[in-house]
Amino acid sequence: MKQKTKTKASGWRQFGSIGTIHNIAVDIRSPTRLYNEFKSIAGKTLGLDNDTRWNSWYVLITTALEPKVRVALHQY
Repeated sequence: MKQKTKTKASGWRQFGSIGTIHNIAVDIRSPTRLYNEFKSIAGKTLGLDNDTRWNSWYVLITTALEPKVRVALHQY
């Protein structure tokens, strides 16, 4: 299963910065401790993109560009 996760993450990397933000958003949600630490630094969490919400990528990108969230992403 770990190999499948690595393959899936590397697939997102081909999308450049958007893929990187996606991988970070997914990775932060894995352990509860990391999720809570990111939320305390950034003041909010990164939403996850999905196929059914047309604006989920927009929300993910605009959230990642907010100054406080950018600081948390750089610390991550």
